[in-house]
Amino acid sequence: MRTRDIGMLFLLAVMWGGSFLFMRVAAPVLGPVVLIELRVGIAGLALLLYTKAIGRALDLRARWKHYLAVGIINSAIPFTLIATSELYLTAGLAAILNATTPLFGAIVAALWIKDRLTLKKIIGLILGIIGVVVLVGWSPLPLTSGVLLGILAMLGASTFYGSVGCIRKSI
Repeated sequence: MRTRDIGMLFLLAVMWGGSFLFMRVAAPVLGPVVLIELRVGIAGLALLLYTKAIGRALDLRARWKHYLAVGIINSAIPFTLIATSELYLTAGLAAILNATTPLFGAIVAALWIKDRLTLKKIIGLILGIIGVVVLVGWSPLPLTSGVLLGILAMLGASTFYGSVGCIRKSI
């Protein structure tokens, strides 16, 4: 890897991780739904301006259903679930649980598009789940109903993220 690539990877990690910290701070103040409406609205506006700046046509009339489905499944629902989870979890624990996305992606692909689960994939899934359980088990948070709700919300978000590739193929 070149230095530039490492720098870009570090910047991406800071931005990605920073979003969990941002939601952890902002969700209790604004509420999960308002926070995500603002986040998605600002991001949508930025992307719209970017597409205009580079001269790309979005073809909204023909593709609105596709954009709506992907926006709901890949942004609105998981972001709201993440913001809800961060009312009860630490940003670090939420980020660890978000790392289950590839696990759910493999499971959804096996069920939805019949992507065969080979022995290597199954072993990888099991090791991934064990790793997440070990990391979450070391959490300093007591297992209350709120923490359990937060964990379930975060795993729900990861399931939506993991399924969007299959859903996009179906649209």
